[in-house]
Amino acid sequence: MNPYKIMKYTGAVMVLAAITVLLVSLGVASKSGDIGKATFGAVFFFVFGVIGAFFAKVGVECLKKEVRLIEKGKKFTGKICGHTYDGTATINILPRVLATVRYFDGDNIMEAHANTASTNPAAFPIGATVTISVYDGAATVIPKTVSNEHIEGEEELLAG
Repeated sequence: MNPYKIMKYTGAVMVLAAITVLLVSLGVASKSGDIGKATFGAVFFFVFGVIGAFFAKVGVECLKKEVRLIEKGKKFTGKICGHTYDGTATINILPRVLATVRYFDGDNIMEAHANTASTNPAAFPIGATVTISVYDGAATVIPKTVSNEHIEGEEELLAG
């Protein structure tokens, strides 16, 4: 599953849990007259609500960016010729894998470090054929396009 979707849903669950705890603690506090329970609910709501809202917002924004990149980007079919790791973005504490993809843009051989939204380089083997989308200086692997398909000029791309 896409890590951005996980962030979005985790954030939403955290916000819902915070709202539930707030409402329950306010209900219990109003019945018992114990202000401590209401205070606990408010603090819990503030901490989990803010963190959950942050997770949800980041997840939604990253998903929008990825969708925009795939929809508006120019599509190229190329060959994976290596991997790099993006230390600025981690998924479950592991660095995100960027696939180094060589492709033809007209007569020119181009190279892009495409986002894979994965931490597993084995899912993107060197020499595999993949479709990427390039838009505004960024590239991403289009999901479910990794294959062993032969493409014209692949020897040049892999020798690069």
